[in-house]
Amino acid sequence: MASYDVAGDFCVGPCVEVGAVDDFYELGGHSLLAMQFAGRLEAAAGVRVQMRHLAEAPTPRLLAKVVHTLQAAKAPTDNGTVGPARHYIADPSV
Repeated sequence: MASYDVAGDFCVGPCVEVGAVDDFYELGGHSLLAMQFAGRLEAAAGVRVQMRHLAEAPTPRLLAKVVHTLQAAKAPTDNGTVGPARHYIADPSV
């Protein structure tokens, strides 16, 4: 699976650099930007990121974990079938 730089596409305005723990909404993100970002993330990472994922994981570090979890759930198993879906809840202590 191709890698995707979540932080590189995370900036919502004229910012220079976004860190791993910068919050999307504190940077000025809102629902329309979140939908646009989720679309770009889906196109690049190959998994559908829901609005609730971004609400639960508003930093690049947490969102990257969500993307990884979604990609792992989508990956074929040894017998060629798609693995079971997993429910993700962001852990703010990470």
